[in-house]
Amino acid sequence: MAGAIEDNLEMALSFG
Repeated sequence: MAGAIEDNLEMALSFG
């Protein structure tokens, strides 16, 4: 679960 959340954060940062 935590890994998936971290992936989502990385994606959000990339889009940012």
